[in-house]
Amino acid sequence: MLLRADVFAQGRTPRVDPALRRALTPQMQQLFAKYPRLARGRRIDPGDDRPLGGALVIDRAPDGDVRIGTIVRISSNAGLDALRAARADIGSVIPLPDGGSVVTARIPMLTLPSITTSSSVIRIDADHLIDVVNDSSVRAIGADLVRQRNGSTWSGTAGQGVIVGIYDTGIDYHHDDFIDGAGRTRLLGIWDQTATTTSGKTPPAGFSYGAYCSPADIQAGINGSTSSCPEIDTNGHGTHVTGSAAGDGSAVG
Repeated sequence: MLLRADVFAQGRTPRVDPALRRALTPQMQQLFAKYPRLARGRRIDPGDDRPLGGALVIDRAPDGDVRIGTIVRISSNAGLDALRAARADIGSVIPLPDGGSVVTARIPMLTLPSITTSSSVIRIDADHLIDVVNDSSVRAIGADLVRQRNGSTWSGTAGQGVIVGIYDTGIDYHHDDFIDGAGRTRLLGIWDQTATTTSGKTPPAGFSYGAYCSPADIQAGINGSTSSCPEIDTNGHGTHVTGSAAGDGSAVG
């Protein structure tokens, strides 16, 4: 949600998210009423003019009304009264220094237009479900302008010859981003510093703690061995960071 002071000046007609305006056309309301999952939208892309990308939040109230998730900027509690009058299911109410609030609310599509007539409603944005993906950020920073992928082969400036070391929560070495087109691991080794000798692995040379998996150990694990490399990433953060720094994009095709 874009919160600009000039947008919230008193006396202006409420600004309505373009995604909501599209959703409220009679044709779209009929489709959403019958097929709520049609609210699926695009991912965040450079140049997207919506505050957030992703899917609109559509559900049904207990009485059967089709509702849409919104983030509403109000100038006073009168805005809350307008939401209640529209049979909105109000979630969070976050006070702002100027006396107004930001409100999350699921509003029936049929009563949403009435919200825009309240002088206390300054802005209405659509709530969106966001997919956790990195391919959009690659485009956003322009990396796709200097490198290209054809199948499993990269050309251009794609980090050839660079070795990246990650110190984090672990790694899912079965993840496609760390396996090349021939099914070989791209990892040069894994040192789990939390593992004990019960893992059946030994520390790397020169150290007395943890367990080290060589490329051969990792490859055996990829090929189906359950004991060659016991490394797991129970948190997921290490896998995410490694994918951001050195993933080859295989997992997204």
